[in-house]
Amino acid sequence: MEEKQLTPMERYRKEKERRGEENFDIYVAQLNHPHLTYRIKAAEALGNFGDLRAVKHLEQTLNPENESEYLFIAINSLGNLGNPGSVPLLVPFLKSDDKWLRLCAVRALGMIGDDRAALPVIPLLQDKKVDVRKSAVESLGRMGYIEAMDFISPLLSDDDSSVREVVRNTLSGLEKVNS
Repeated sequence: MEEKQLTPMERYRKEKERRGEENFDIYVAQLNHPHLTYRIKAAEALGNFGDLRAVKHLEQTLNPENESEYLFIAINSLGNLGNPGSVPLLVPFLKSDDKWLRLCAVRALGMIGDDRAALPVIPLLQDKKVDVRKSAVESLGRMGYIEAMDFISPLLSDDDSSVREVVRNTLSGLEKVNS
């Protein structure tokens, strides 16, 4: 029996899949590379792969003693992957002294959309950094956490106009979900 000839597109897809597997293993190994740049690129690539096998490898690197630049990318990648199991590991970063880690953690939790993270996000509505407040509002909206409306509404009088705009949009979205 003759073997079916693959079309050029079928060969391309097959080769891409093979190389993807090979690259996945390389990126996982690079998460422990001594140079920060390699670790960052690996974490970013794994987050963009969309392969949930990357979650456990990224989660293992969420050590607070790791460089904040790396943690920022790893947290973002976990958000991209959207695994609700990552929520308990991301919540402690909401209390970080580093504004960028708080911001990234709240955004990642919003991307995941699991409302178990809603209560830990609510204190960030009072964060002194505008970007963190806005991201907290947006994340609560993405979670569809209707109960957050009472916490979000006072920000309609926030000093920053961009926060007020995000609040209006989020409240409108939550009202639609609620009706």
